[in-house]
Amino acid sequence: MTHQVNSEPQSELLCKKRSSWSNGDDFAHIDRTKSKFKQIYQLFIQFCENTSLRGVPRIVQASDRRKRLLWSNFVFIFFIGCIACLILITKQYLQYDVIHQPKTIFDAPRAFPSLTICNLRPFKSSDVDRLISRGAVPVETYFDAILNVARHLDKNYASQFTNLLSLESYLLNLPEGMDPNDLGHHLEQLVRTCTVLYQNGTSTRGTSCNRAGRWIKTMDRIYHNCYTFELDDRFRTSTISIEMVLYLDNIVEHTSCFDCQDRIRGSQLTGARLLLNPASSYPRIIEEGINLMPGTLTDIHFTVHEWSMMTSPYGRCSHEAPKEICFAGQNYTYTEKACHQDVLQEMCAEQCGCLLYDMPVPCRLTNASFPYCQYFELPVVNISSRKGEEIRKMYFSEEAVKRFVNRMNCSSTITRNTLTTETGCQVPCIRYTYETQISTAQWPTKRFITNFATTQMKKNTKKKNQTSNLYGPNVNNEIEIFEETRFLELLRPYTEIRRMTSNGSESEALERLMRLQNVEQNFLSIIVSRPAFDIIRTEEKAVVTLTSLFSQIGGLLSIWVGITMICIVEVAEFLLNCFDVLCARTS
Repeated sequence: MTHQVNSEPQSELLCKKRSSWSNGDDFAHIDRTKSKFKQIYQLFIQFCENTSLRGVPRIVQASDRRKRLLWSNFVFIFFIGCIACLILITKQYLQYDVIHQPKTIFDAPRAFPSLTICNLRPFKSSDVDRLISRGAVPVETYFDAILNVARHLDKNYASQFTNLLSLESYLLNLPEGMDPNDLGHHLEQLVRTCTVLYQNGTSTRGTSCNRAGRWIKTMDRIYHNCYTFELDDRFRTSTISIEMVLYLDNIVEHTSCFDCQDRIRGSQLTGARLLLNPASSYPRIIEEGINLMPGTLTDIHFTVHEWSMMTSPYGRCSHEAPKEICFAGQNYTYTEKACHQDVLQEMCAEQCGCLLYDMPVPCRLTNASFPYCQYFELPVVNISSRKGEEIRKMYFSEEAVKRFVNRMNCSSTITRNTLTTETGCQVPCIRYTYETQISTAQWPTKRFITNFATTQMKKNTKKKNQTSNLYGPNVNNEIEIFEETRFLELLRPYTEIRRMTSNGSESEALERLMRLQNVEQNFLSIIVSRPAFDIIRTEEKAVVTLTSLFSQIGGLLSIWVGITMICIVEVAEFLLNCFDVLCARTS
């Protein structure tokens, strides 16, 4: 027996389902007999009636013209306000502004800074005696002779000769046989004691600076010889403090100052200059150093400040910046300013055929036979006794003047017109500075001076005997022995005072002690320490990031006109319906 399936109920069910779908879809209510333009217009009206955009359905559904005009105006104003806010926040984002957010990080050891020290007097006492014996005139007298001659030169040339009014031009014209490197204070004479205190577990240990690090000599255009102390890697993060005693060799034997310069206040002082610079970086002692007073103990507490900068487009730093830079055969930590000096020296060497005396010489130019741009042959020997006309005829020939002026014009143009951003030097993204707290006290107390002087004399006598036995008699050794003998004579009165006290003549010893100022005028002490291993880190943060920009855009669109991500689907559906109308898809 065959059973036939009744399909009528199924057909009826399918028709009902299609009818329900059609009733829920506005596209099905479009009058297909009208033109395509009117069909699209009808779709647009349906879109406005059902969209989630705030205010738009109220415009279409308004009961009269006044309400429609009211809603239309306010919706238009809200859209304009939203667009204005979007323009403002986008403009703010494109400015790539940053903010600096400092925060303290506890117990985060960083490298102890390098210490650079200079004697404020470029020449020691024995140097002045040697220069005078060779007929050299004082520095300021040499400058006066240059000015007297420059007044009679062409005005176009005279201005360049003011560049000769510097210590480097004096050093380049020393008497024959004298080397600028042999002048100035030697390290072993300047630094009498130096101790490094470092943390070893929970205990504090001490060692001499010679065992904990090394000294590097640098030349300065005002103070001549300067010395930078750098700790070894094993001590850099554990060092707590460095203590030094400096001998200034401030022995007054002449009424006039031989190495003072009237135009530079820094050359008229007595004492030392100290700089805390990031580990192994080239020191900028003139620009960033501090002065220390004789007869004092200067206690410097510092806190490490770590700066973390952003790369382009927010900042200029680069993670590809070099780690090291080489000057005069010595590697230093790379800095933008050191790179700038390196580039300027290379530009002067290529374009002017000379080197700048007041900037360090890159390693690749160390063995090059370039003269200094500031060099002009005018010996410092007996120049004050010569007449101006004689000096002009002998040294200021037309050829020599033009050669010097051309070098100075070329080098001045490079240094004056070359901006830092034009050198191509990259900026490291991490750099360190040091916030310091400085206190000063009189040192040493009168009651301790005799002990201090006796200890120094014992060390000096032992050192003198070792030097004499090791090197034997030679010129440099004789000079050193003479200087050490002068050092002993400076302190000898204090041993006599101590002997007088031991013999019972304390009142006479006290009276003599109060009159003496040898130690106070020739010594100073330094303590550089960090109270804790905490650091202050300042990071650059973007004021408006891409994430916050999108977040603000979404918030503005939602607040002003109610646009959400659902609106994208609604617009897509409207465009799809329009496409169907244009393609005459009716099924």
